[in-house]
Amino acid sequence: MLEWSDPPFYGGHWVPEMVEAAGGVNVLGEVGFDSKRTNWQAIGFADPDVICVMCCGYGLEYNIKFAKGLYKHTELKYLRAIKNQKIWAFDANSYFSRPTPRIIRGVELLQRVFSGEETVENEAKRVTGTLIRT
Repeated sequence: MLEWSDPPFYGGHWVPEMVEAAGGVNVLGEVGFDSKRTNWQAIGFADPDVICVMCCGYGLEYNIKFAKGLYKHTELKYLRAIKNQKIWAFDANSYFSRPTPRIIRGVELLQRVFSGEETVENEAKRVTGTLIRT
């Protein structure tokens, strides 16, 4: 759960609980703690199956742009999520950035992504990119 991309922050506050409720395993971030700045090395070490881009305060359109940028990081090119193009962008402003009843819909969206669905209406989008080769 990438709450910001430059510098990278992983989701905290209620987001780790949303991941658990959706049946996922949060490789960074812990229930009961705030969002925290991290680095690309730590993300690489965690090697997530899926990266969910939900930059705080941004809608789907901007988070798609942030998600596409992940494919340009040479530090990330070996990640399962990058190699398998399992990067998802979300309307974070609506479903993750505020503790409102809409976070229930955010959990539903995460459930669909974690279960392998390829389309999730207009609230989330799988973002593919050109893989960096060396």
